[in-house]
Amino acid sequence: MSGSIPSPTPTSTDNKRIARNSVTLYLRTAIILVVGLYTSRVVLEVLGIDDYGVFSVVGSLMTVFMFFTMALGSSFSRFFAFELGKVDNKRLQDVFGATIAIICVIGLIILILTETVGLWVFGHLDIPPESRDAAWWVYQCSVGTVLLSVVQTAYTSSLIAHEKMGAWAMLDIVTACLKLGVVFLLKWVNTDKLVLYGVLILAVSAIVTVIGCVYTRVHCPEWRGRVRWDWPVIKSMLGFSSWSLYTTLCNTLRPAGINLVLNLVFGVAVNAAAGIGLNVMSNVQKFAYSAFLSFKPQIIKKYAAMAYDEMQRLMDNAFRIAFALQLLVVIPLILEMPMVVRVWLGEYPAYSVVFCRLLVISLTLEIIVIVCEFGINATGRLKWFSLFNSTLFMLTVPLAWLSLKVAAFPPLVYFTQILVVAVCCIGDLLILKKLVPQLSVKRFCGIFLRVGVVALVGVGVALAPWLTMEESWGRLLSVVASSLGGVAVSAWFLLLPEEIRLKIKSKLPKCKALSLQ
Repeated sequence: MSGSIPSPTPTSTDNKRIARNSVTLYLRTAIILVVGLYTSRVVLEVLGIDDYGVFSVVGSLMTVFMFFTMALGSSFSRFFAFELGKVDNKRLQDVFGATIAIICVIGLIILILTETVGLWVFGHLDIPPESRDAAWWVYQCSVGTVLLSVVQTAYTSSLIAHEKMGAWAMLDIVTACLKLGVVFLLKWVNTDKLVLYGVLILAVSAIVTVIGCVYTRVHCPEWRGRVRWDWPVIKSMLGFSSWSLYTTLCNTLRPAGINLVLNLVFGVAVNAAAGIGLNVMSNVQKFAYSAFLSFKPQIIKKYAAMAYDEMQRLMDNAFRIAFALQLLVVIPLILEMPMVVRVWLGEYPAYSVVFCRLLVISLTLEIIVIVCEFGINATGRLKWFSLFNSTLFMLTVPLAWLSLKVAAFPPLVYFTQILVVAVCCIGDLLILKKLVPQLSVKRFCGIFLRVGVVALVGVGVALAPWLTMEESWGRLLSVVASSLGGVAVSAWFLLLPEEIRLKIKSKLPKCKALSLQ
């Protein structure tokens, strides 16, 4: 075997690695957010509202097929991290061989489905006749992008399991910058911009996929192993993936289904607003996810080593850090959303602001779901989580349709989504407790109550300038500064554990000396 797996490191080393990876991912997210928001503005400007709406609804259709990719990523990452926690070199090589075999089969299935069922659904979309040919080419380019994303799950899972977050972050930054370059290129061409945009996005995915595969082969030992069809290992992975597949299917049906419902009831103009809302949610989600993604491989490794106290501590800290950092972004963003969207996009479609606000609120609640899923994935037993949580997520679509039958008011679909997420949070905590009895749900609930107080303090402080000042850059900066101060101070006393506060104080000897004076 070429390469070896390092032995488990002490807790202090793990904490430093988690902290370093969290900072790396947060910086990566900040860069991608700035680039992504500016890219979206230019895309809307270059394509126009109608073509942007077409691209959005076709993209939403393709997310239905992305559930394969998302399920595979969760499964591969879990098995790589679990075997690293067990320090089993041979098993890790077997997992890699099975991973490549599964990717080949899933890629073929996606190709067949997208060119049969997908094309049938595409034919029933409400797309202006003059844009239908261009939309077909965008659809085909999107199929190629999805197939490449399946390959990307293999190297992404290895990088995450090995906690090489810096490399993963750099690949994402390269992707964002290349997409920005594509948008600028569109300004200088006279051909059909919608078709060219789809082709160039596909080219970006191909370039990043090649770079990722080469880097992972060099730096992750299992990638230099033999690719083989190992049925016992594949069967084990597929057993886990079957429930993960259902979970991801339901999760991807929700935004795609809601977008289709809005399309059938209101047309592509509202789809453009939904696309903007999902774009904002996606970028904010990256901030939230980067805050606790570095905890995921360690949670799985601690469960594999049966270190349940450490697993509880990691999940506690994941909740604390994720919510604290999320509130720093969410509070000023919700209050100043009209100005943010106007500065970002200039002229924007109706309902864009309210969609953005509701989706950000929904995402904040979903932090509970995501961290609980980390713990549940570690056990490898996804049945009850999938049946309860994922089915409710999927039911958001028919519930949204019914809400629009009662009142034709587009934001109702996202109010429905928030209610469903709240129910899922409660159920997921109970399922986690059932699967890992050593964990304390009471401790988690105590953290959530403290988070609620921190949120109230942050909103209360931010409302002072928001209510007393006219909309302006000055008010925006005042809201950001006041919410930052309110959240930071209250989180210091209510969310950070005493040992972390002591460590921070020990790193600030000058402040300590001043306080003694």
